[in-house]
Amino acid sequence: MGQRNPRPVERHDRHGRVSDERIFRIAIVDDSPIIRAVVGHLLRDQPDSEVASFETARECLRWMADHDCNLLIADYHLAGLDGLGLTRHALKLNPALKVLVLTIDRDPEVESSFIEAGASMVLHKPFDTESLRRACRAIANLPWGSGRTDS
Repeated sequence: MGQRNPRPVERHDRHGRVSDERIFRIAIVDDSPIIRAVVGHLLRDQPDSEVASFETARECLRWMADHDCNLLIADYHLAGLDGLGLTRHALKLNPALKVLVLTIDRDPEVESSFIEAGASMVLHKPFDTESLRRACRAIANLPWGSGRTDS
């Protein structure tokens, strides 16, 4: 049986318009350099992707003002503007943006606040690489990692 070709991912610019651009831009925001490195390494390995990593929400928002971004992966607990504020501001810049929140906080009210703000999904720390792959595939319609079993 032949392998199924994944259908192309529809790309949107920050104004919600379909874009011809083939690069999938991902922003990672976490105050932990280890999380940024691990998540960045996993996602940089994917075809046609460009990953930008930031320690603070403000740095990310400055970058997003000049770059179309398809997926934001953000920690909840950040210095200064937290992940919830980042989610709200980022979605104002780009309503088509998909947002994956990473948090150690398991309070259902926190998760509800993110979903109400427009986040696509909340992934609880600690997580394994396959959970991150599944979350990215689910919220951004990405074929990444399908059929792979390595971590």
